[in-house]
Amino acid sequence: MDQNQRWEITCSQKKYLSLKSDDRFLAILTLSRAVNALRFCQVAMLGPKEADTPSASRQRINGFLFSSSVLYEGLLAVDQIRKHLRNYTSFKSSFQPLLGSEQVRSFRTGYLKTLRNKLVFHFDKEVPNGPQGTDDSTVVKFATAIGDTAGELYFDLADRIALDYLVEPEEGESGTDIFERHKPRMLESRDLMIQFADAAQKVIAAALLEMGWEGKVCE
Repeated sequence: MDQNQRWEITCSQKKYLSLKSDDRFLAILTLSRAVNALRFCQVAMLGPKEADTPSASRQRINGFLFSSSVLYEGLLAVDQIRKHLRNYTSFKSSFQPLLGSEQVRSFRTGYLKTLRNKLVFHFDKEVPNGPQGTDDSTVVKFATAIGDTAGELYFDLADRIALDYLVEPEEGESGTDIFERHKPRMLESRDLMIQFADAAQKVIAAALLEMGWEGKVCE
């Protein structure tokens, strides 16, 4: 297919009305909402990856924090709707290995849950008083800005302390060392996002096809 070609998945109004109370269809809507939210956060994170500005730094870090939190919520949603989707071959081959993995389960209940509950969907009052790493520099930077544009004002220290909370820095550990210890968790979260979105899209496609939805190229 032409990568610039616009296409849609549609059904008749009559078909849609017949599906509105179908638990499988409602489960697919929930899954679709999770993918939309995850993609939104990923774009926020990846968009400014080459830029060296305060706003780009803010987007990268918060894009990661929010996308990881949405990932936690997405996996939780799949737990709740799996009874309606588990008979699909695509669900068995893609989601069941994720949900059954001890490594994924540990990552969800530890790192992702802490991130979601303490740093993103709640601004926990204990986080600013939590572990904080130290730099070799004698100067502590609270914020960075370019001019007086609000969009280019970034409160660096607040996000750094939040990330430190996840890693629990050791006494005297530099910012570079903290990042290197945190990097594997960030990569694990990224890889799990990719697996989640891929699995969701396969299940959504299979379910919609079975329910009578059709893909068409827009004129």
